[in-house]
Amino acid sequence: MNRDQVRRSIAELGYDARLEDAGSTLIVEIAVMGRTVTLAHSFPDNLLRVPTFYLLKGHGFGKLAHVLTNNNDEGGEVCIADPSSTAVNTDRPELAYRATVEKHVQLLTNLIEDPALNRTEQLREFDAHWGILCNGPGGGRNELFVAWDGDEAENLHARPPRKNSSRHASSSTDLRTRPIALASSLVNDPRLASVRDSAGWGMRELIGKALAAPLNDLEPAPMTPSDLLPWFFSMVDHLDCTGRRHLQGLHKNRQREFWLVFSAPIPDGET
Repeated sequence: MNRDQVRRSIAELGYDARLEDAGSTLIVEIAVMGRTVTLAHSFPDNLLRVPTFYLLKGHGFGKLAHVLTNNNDEGGEVCIADPSSTAVNTDRPELAYRATVEKHVQLLTNLIEDPALNRTEQLREFDAHWGILCNGPGGGRNELFVAWDGDEAENLHARPPRKNSSRHASSSTDLRTRPIALASSLVNDPRLASVRDSAGWGMRELIGKALAAPLNDLEPAPMTPSDLLPWFFSMVDHLDCTGRRHLQGLHKNRQREFWLVFSAPIPDGET
């Protein structure tokens, strides 16, 4: 692959393109709303899939949708398509880079110039970014299985797994290994009999009541762990009167651990 030819092809589009790190890194700078947005790409030995570009920090537009990062901050890999499902002309790699850069520029420009679109796309990706936050440094998943209709605020009965349940579990998704919360109205519902039996519900210790509450106005997932508390209190402010009343009751709970479950609509359904 002629890397300088790739650089020239992108420069022909009117963007500032240069090679760094002895030619192993391609830097592309674009201007959006008077600010510089920088993309970086590390050349592979062989181009076998769509080139991957990283959005560098410091652009000043905050968190953008379709940007995947382990730290969940404003920089990270830009996702424009499934790399494994997009054909690449390996005989003319400069054309693949040219087309890829154009797609990156179009996507990022649209997200930056239209904050409403950016917010909608972030909500569409809420579950993915929440997962990144939970699996970040110092984090780790302790996923709660919840049975609740999601329509109105309701108390939950939460029970952790038995201490020896992991030794007998067949997989990490086994209900016996996960904490479970059932809505008060569903604790004895015959429709959940098989779930209660599979989870060993009757042999678990009750750790107190948790709360499930719907939200009509969800904010995008927090960017970093330090953003979690401000995000949380913002969501509490969006609770309706019933949700606030239930939350006040939860505050009186003397248990050392409790659960608060939110449910909210997102563009493709619910989270």
